[in-house]
Amino acid sequence: MVEWPLLIALALLTLSFGVIGFAEYFSSRQQSCSFLDCLYLTLQLFTLESGSLPGNKTWMLEVARFTAPLLAVYTALKALGLLFSRQIMLVRLAFTKDHTILCGLGRKGYRLAREYWSRGERVVVLEQDVHTPFVLPARAAGIPVVLGNAAEAKLLKQARLSRAARLICVCGEDGVNAEIALAAQGGLGSQNRSPLHCFVHIVEPAVWDLLNGFKFAFDTRPMRMDFFNIYDWGAKRIMEKYPLPALTSPSQRPPRLLIVGLGKLGGSLLVQIARCWFRQIRDDKKAGKLSITVIDQAATAKIRQLVQRYPQLQQACRLMPVEDDIRWLCTDAPGRRGIAKTSFRVHQAYVCVDNDALALHAAGVLQNVLHDRKTPIIVRMAVKSGLAELLSLRSSAQTDAIEIFHLLDETCHAEAMEDYIDVLAKAIHESYINRCQADGIYSKDKPSHLPWSRLSEDYRNANRAQAHHLPCKLEKVGYRLKPLCDWQADRQKFTAKELDELARIEHDRWQEERRQAGWRLGPDNPAQRTNPHIKPWDELDEKIKEMDRNTVASIPKYLARIDLQMIRDKTPN
Repeated sequence: MVEWPLLIALALLTLSFGVIGFAEYFSSRQQSCSFLDCLYLTLQLFTLESGSLPGNKTWMLEVARFTAPLLAVYTALKALGLLFSRQIMLVRLAFTKDHTILCGLGRKGYRLAREYWSRGERVVVLEQDVHTPFVLPARAAGIPVVLGNAAEAKLLKQARLSRAARLICVCGEDGVNAEIALAAQGGLGSQNRSPLHCFVHIVEPAVWDLLNGFKFAFDTRPMRMDFFNIYDWGAKRIMEKYPLPALTSPSQRPPRLLIVGLGKLGGSLLVQIARCWFRQIRDDKKAGKLSITVIDQAATAKIRQLVQRYPQLQQACRLMPVEDDIRWLCTDAPGRRGIAKTSFRVHQAYVCVDNDALALHAAGVLQNVLHDRKTPIIVRMAVKSGLAELLSLRSSAQTDAIEIFHLLDETCHAEAMEDYIDVLAKAIHESYINRCQADGIYSKDKPSHLPWSRLSEDYRNANRAQAHHLPCKLEKVGYRLKPLCDWQADRQKFTAKELDELARIEHDRWQEERRQAGWRLGPDNPAQRTNPHIKPWDELDEKIKEMDRNTVASIPKYLARIDLQMIRDKTPN
């Protein structure tokens, strides 16, 4: 943003050089020229009206003669650019394709737009509020920002929705994000194109959980809709960065944890911790429960609500609510006395309150209340700025155990925007490779046996098609999908009859998909697009049938990867 101040400074310097240069020029010729005359002649330099003079000229005048018109031309071009910026941008967009349309230029939107742009990808931002502080920085970085309501079909058309690869809705309200996604779905209609990946941010975890269970239901041919929640992502990222303390012996007590604030992030974190621990102990009948103390003004009610949603929460954890305000825990509050009197050491503490200053205050209070000042305290803060940036400047020799988790920095990444169909497709391909290795038929040189990163797009699309067909297969044998609440759902088993039917359905789908892709019956030759298994189910070898059964038997595990489970429907097709 220093461009205009720099232009003004150069213009003033040019004026000074011109006035001095003209004065010296006329003085060397024994001609009189007043200050105002010299100033007038200098101003004429900007329009090329006074620079043509006979004889020798001083270096200052020479500099002014060339700098003035260049500054005038540059400034005029910039002014025209600003005046017709929208028209210029629309011309640029006319040639844009395979780009990301990002709706909403708040902190999340700006971070995502900047990251996609820095990776060399095309980005178009739609923002309704002209006063949003990130509009100018985004435009200064070269990112096209179109002002207007992103839910309007006209604006989406201007952003070249029909040629985009990705649509990300990160406005401040869940309803607005949903409205934009529906408008985009209507704008695409039924056109024949590769699916547009639409990511809709839902702030409220309960609403996100509900919509997440219907993700397949919103799919159309031209668009695939997925829902994400940065608090769910944040909780998973905390678990990755700060895993639970490991048990060194069977007789060791399970870790004791402390969570301050059971809001959006705190609730998601509690569920992630409990789910992780449940999976560790579900095969060990003697394993103990995690002890988790929760400090929140409505801790009891919030815990009860989570237990109703996730019944196995209590099988994994012993939850101890402390209904206190963290701001007063440094006084003789009941919560302080309860924590201080406990004979067990707290192994890890998490501060998940929404206010950055209050979060740091809570961390300081916990250090004074807990027995061990070296207890790791993970503090949630929004971004690495202000107080969070100040804390990052601490010396590495600092002895306190406060760790700062920057929520938006850790979650607003392009890599996190992974299509759920791709997540399933990768899991299916990984399972296929593992089966081939177990059966002794794996070959690292076979095109279909390559890792996902090296797999051809043809085979990737085959895995994606199989992933997309999962709910259709399940519906035909009497199952439907719902959000993952049963943490044992990944171990669900089909009956032998269901397994056979699912395997037959999958083989018929695969056979039809291969035929449409130009494959035919013949020896196993990918180069010639021939395969010996493109034939009816009843004509297959039993070994191939068993491979198909193994594939569909893993469906519950695949679904758990995207936080879904299957339940039996009363009215199967």
